[in-house]
Amino acid sequence: MTNTAYREASAIRALILNPEPISGPREPSSPLPLRERQFGGEFLLWDARADMCAALEPIARREDLPSETRFALKSAITKPTAATATRAERALLAACERKGAPENLSAPLYDAAMILPYHAAAFGSAEAAARISARSLDAAWLHLRGGDLGRGWLALRAALLWASDAQEDLRDVKYTPRQNFDRLTAFDLQALVRRQMI
Repeated sequence: MTNTAYREASAIRALILNPEPISGPREPSSPLPLRERQFGGEFLLWDARADMCAALEPIARREDLPSETRFALKSAITKPTAATATRAERALLAACERKGAPENLSAPLYDAAMILPYHAAAFGSAEAAARISARSLDAAWLHLRGGDLGRGWLALRAALLWASDAQEDLRDVKYTPRQNFDRLTAFDLQALVRRQMI
């Protein structure tokens, strides 16, 4: 193994042991942006309900928000489910595309809309899990093709996790908060076992 290969392996190992520089803190104090979620970022308090409320409440209080969008957001805040998260996402995107919308409104609405599929997936939506898996797979391919194996692996394992969640729609199952880190670490362990078998 060359010095470059050792450095690359060391960098990947460091990211696996501590993915926080890429995927955000393990215990976030506020909702994480999309760029960290696609690498397996955690929910606020490891709870999709708390995270969704914290992300949507400031937007729902805006005066310049269309009334139908405000209604969809308040529904998602008071009754957090896959369906209300999806409706809120659609309402936010429609408000972004609305003619005459204030310019300073579109960016926060779009950013909030982009993270809502993560909540819908946590609440059991197989469709949302497939969508966020595709996002992470796209990020993985981008980083792997560019030679950034550490970021590529973090995005790939997130894609694998959500692809496995997309196998079955669980919207009728009671939501139980849990952290992503433990589930993502299982992919690291599987990769390590496979590597040692080679």
